[in-house]
Amino acid sequence: AKGETSRSEHLEATVPAIVREVLPSGNLFIEGHRVILVNEEEHHFYLSGIVRPVDIQGDNSVTSSMIADAEIEFTGRGVIPDKQRPGWLQTEIREANQ
Repeated sequence: AKGETSRSEHLEATVPAIVREVLPSGNLFIEGHRVILVNEEEHHFYLSGIVRPVDIQGDNSVTSSMIADAEIEFTGRGVIPDKQRPGWLQTEIREANQ
């Protein structure tokens, strides 16, 4: 069988984050999570990293480019992500070859 899919996405989001730890340097370790539903697909946006207090803007926001050691993850569940997973036969062959 042969199949093909393509996808293009642009994401711009405001993700609420909380301070998980104040580091000895005074910098802040932050973590945030947001769930977005689009066309019956559930997308999870996770971010964490270190922010300097001087980079926090007047409206209490920080741009992602100012987050050090940033970990940004965007995952999804729904029709397309489910179809892109390997089938049971491909998974069994891969496990047998390991």
